[in-house]
Amino acid sequence: MTASVGEQHSVADLSEDRTSEIDEHEDFLDSQEEWDQLFDHFQSFVVSIARGPEERHSGPVAVGVEKRSMSVSTVLANLSKLVQSIAPLDGGFITEVTHFYALSSGVGAYLRSVLERDALEALSAQLDSAVSRGLQGLCRLPLDDAHSVLSPDLATSRVQALQAAVRARSGAQGVAALERPVVYVREDRAQLAVAACVEVGLPPSAVCLVPRDAAPGKGVSISAFSNVLALHQSEGLSPLAIFACVDVAYIDDVRQLSALASQYGAWLHVEGDTIPLQACMPVPECVLPILDGANSATGRPGAWFRLPDDTVWTYFRDAPAVPIRRTLPLFASLPLYFYMQRTGLIGLAAPFVHALALADGLYHRLSKVPNVVVHPMDGPVVRFRFVPSTAAQDAGDSAEQLALLNRLTEQIRLDLMHAIEAPIDLQLWRHTIGTDPASYHSYIVFTPLHVSSVMDLSDAIMETLAEDLRFETSLIDSTLCGRAEFAAVVKQHAGLRNVAVDNFVGLGSVRYVPVYVDEGKAAQGVAKELEALNEAIATQLATQDPGLFSHGVDSTGLNCTCLGVDTNAISTESIQRHVQTIMDAASEAERKSNILEKVSEIIRMGISSAQAELEQENRQQLYQEGVIRQLPIVGGWYNWVMPAQKAQVKGRQFDLTRQELKPSPLKDSPRRSPSADASATNDASPKQQGDWSANDSQ
Repeated sequence: MTASVGEQHSVADLSEDRTSEIDEHEDFLDSQEEWDQLFDHFQSFVVSIARGPEERHSGPVAVGVEKRSMSVSTVLANLSKLVQSIAPLDGGFITEVTHFYALSSGVGAYLRSVLERDALEALSAQLDSAVSRGLQGLCRLPLDDAHSVLSPDLATSRVQALQAAVRARSGAQGVAALERPVVYVREDRAQLAVAACVEVGLPPSAVCLVPRDAAPGKGVSISAFSNVLALHQSEGLSPLAIFACVDVAYIDDVRQLSALASQYGAWLHVEGDTIPLQACMPVPECVLPILDGANSATGRPGAWFRLPDDTVWTYFRDAPAVPIRRTLPLFASLPLYFYMQRTGLIGLAAPFVHALALADGLYHRLSKVPNVVVHPMDGPVVRFRFVPSTAAQDAGDSAEQLALLNRLTEQIRLDLMHAIEAPIDLQLWRHTIGTDPASYHSYIVFTPLHVSSVMDLSDAIMETLAEDLRFETSLIDSTLCGRAEFAAVVKQHAGLRNVAVDNFVGLGSVRYVPVYVDEGKAAQGVAKELEALNEAIATQLATQDPGLFSHGVDSTGLNCTCLGVDTNAISTESIQRHVQTIMDAASEAERKSNILEKVSEIIRMGISSAQAELEQENRQQLYQEGVIRQLPIVGGWYNWVMPAQKAQVKGRQFDLTRQELKPSPLKDSPRRSPSADASATNDASPKQQGDWSANDSQ
């Protein structure tokens, strides 16, 4: 970028022209037409900085202050060129929300500069009220005798709900009039509840954790919680407030909690991102009781509308006796006001209605898919997992089988997200089995409310998702059914062996070891050749059919060939064909490898070493016996008179692992005694036995 600095002028020159310049432009904004022109200039500026690459300014930009004054349009045009030359923007990535926030920030700054403090507070209060009542209308909550307030964060909203609970119980006397109050919350929000209690004046010990239901997606265990409340009341404790949750992944039974709260005189406060589902007709069962069951409810409009806004909205069924103090900064609700006015209640409700319809349609489709377990639907969330058919299951519910099923579910999730060209954003959710956190079921979770562009999802995409899941699970189930038969066929082929590969899902994994190699005792050089051989086999097969074969490493760290999920139906013929394909690749790779030469070389070395040692022993034996014993005549007479002691014969054993010879004494075979020979003969021929007896008598 190049920039030309404005001309330098003396103070006197500038002073001479100042009066005429001011006179010329002093009434610039005196008329409505000029205000409209200013707005048009600003709009053109916003449009210009988001131009495409081919329309952007690329020449030099003047950044200095000129002698003569410029019109607003000229100033904004120069600024637009400067922005493009320094930080070009792509208009395709500037969302409507970004424009709204930029506009609301500018409007807020402008209002703060032109209005008095009293007027600012009054205007901000009006905006807060408009946003609050608009949210009440969106959620179909009654406007009469109700009250809602905006706060900067969830912690403040909890304090406000707790203060309302204290006032409802003790009136103006406050916390001092309460006897051993208890606040019930879920475990992951205990610290926030403790902070709220301290803020209100309650001791941290007032917080009690609610028992959780073990069922997937469920919240408080109503039966266990009812027992806890009865026990606390019998011990003289006073239930003050119950904090319930209706988030997408954690939904409490608000209807039954409302009955318990009424029974024990406790305040029921509900938090969650599914509250706007009350805009749907009919209202989902999970949020319906909020209309008449909860004393207060809290939500995050920014999260509902996917705005970068942390403002929290809290609804009170009955207006508190003491007005709640305002905690939201001035004009903090202005972005929400802009967006809600721009969109309208119908437009605000549309994503929630559409999300619920998508979830409902997908739920009914998946319920018809074999080998898929779908969790009962509660709100706009669908949870499902893969369960193999009876023929594909191993005996028992072992930890290995559970881990395999979880890996299968996780792999299915990845495959579905890769196959579908839509922002479905499938997540994983673990449901703990019993009390052991290491024992769990993996669920695939589809939450339309969490998709940023939920309106772009259609019913046809849900149909595609269900069909892709049906196809994938059928292949996996067929593959699992053939695992046992595949392992049996592998054992029938010399050289092939079944191996285990961690985190692998497929027909099986094999390793090839030639019959002339003892892998457990193979020398280092042979072991290296064996690794290279198996790597070559896997590489060759993966090249032939990358969708089925792949290179793997077994649980001991050795190379092997993995057979994944076959895209065709598994049969006895297909299994035998796959195994034969592996054997053919192994034979070809073995011919090209050096493993046989390596083994042969080691054996030749062993034979040579054994011959050398035997020759050395013969020479030593001749030296020990002397020369006389070797002479033809004299040696025979000498050996008859003084027989030489026969040395024990020593054999040789070659260790292929260490590539060295080891002595191996040879044992003489036992001689057969005459009596034994006679016994054997007698057993063989009774007639001869009679003859021998006769001779003995003579």
